Amino acid sequence: MRKWMMLALLALAAACGGDDAMGDTDAGPTGPEPGELGWPCARNADCNSGLCLEAGVCTESCVDTATCPESWACDPVPGAGLLCQCSLSSVEELCNGVDDDCDGVVDLGATCPEGLVCEGGSCTCPPEERCDGECVDRQSDARHCGACGNACPSGQACEGGACVVMCSAGQTRCGDSCVDVASDARHCGACDAACSAGGVCEGGACVCAAGTT
Repeated sequence: MRKWMMLALLALAAACGGDDAMGDTDAGPTGPEPGELGWPCARNADCNSGLCLEAGVCTESCVDTATCPESWACDPVPGAGLLCQCSLSSVEELCNGVDDDCDGVVDLGATCPEGLVCEGGSCTCPPEERCDGECVDRQSDARHCGACGNACPSGQACEGGACVVMCSAGQTRCGDSCVDVASDARHCGACDAACSAGGVCEGGACVCAAGTT
């Protein structure tokens, strides 16, 4: 009985381990492992390959540029042969499609202004803020009002993600209508501020109709 319990526990552990492995594959690019290409180094002994570049990162031998990380080059080094080479252009990774900090991964950890993400070597809006590949504000874009492809009808604008009637100068939008609050008895001075029966709206104020008191 104890043997079967152990086997069951081992099977459960293997299944959980499989889930973790699946999660790792979705984590996206990561930095170099200790001693591997792109790892910071001060001397050759710091690198698994025994090769530390003057840029202060580990490297490895190569056949051509295609065998090196993106934006690196395969160049000859006296006494060492062909090595993957990187020119350290910045201590911080920039969003420019170049491996600035020579960690072996282009744009890894690159920062962008608030609200933007680094993609394809440039800072852009996140995927959830795009429609047809274009950055849009679905709170105000009349072509994509509230959702991609939800275009407002002619004569309407997008406000707060909803299509609303556009009113001309001197008019105020009350509900779905444009009114002149200076003279509209139903909206006198403000939306829904109706005048009492028999009253009229003049200059945004309710007054008695001519001939009445």
